[in-house]
This record gives sequence, structure tokens and C-alpha cells, in this order.
Amino acid sequence: MGLKFESPNDLDKLFDSFAVDPKKKEMPKEELEKKAIEAKNKKQAKSE
Repeated sequence: MGLKFESPNDLDKLFDSFAVDPKKKEMPKEELEKKAIEAKNKKQAKSE
């Protein structure tokens, strides 16, 4: 019997949320909110 370690890719997602790409233009606030809602809906669909 041993310890089980999982390597979550949550760290990549976390890094992406904090990382700043200087070449990337900022999205308008409405577009960001829209993406956040879509991501939330996808997460809910996966959990069902």
C-alpha cells in the first residue's frame, strides 16, 4: 500500500488566470463576464 499522488492540471489553470501576456490585448469586460458564465455552465454540466 502506498500513497497516491494526483497531478492536477488545476495549477495550469491557476497560472493562466494570473499570468499576463504582454502581447495579448485585454478583452472588454462584457466579453470576460460572458466567458466566465460559459465556463461556469460547462462545469455544472460536467458535474451532472
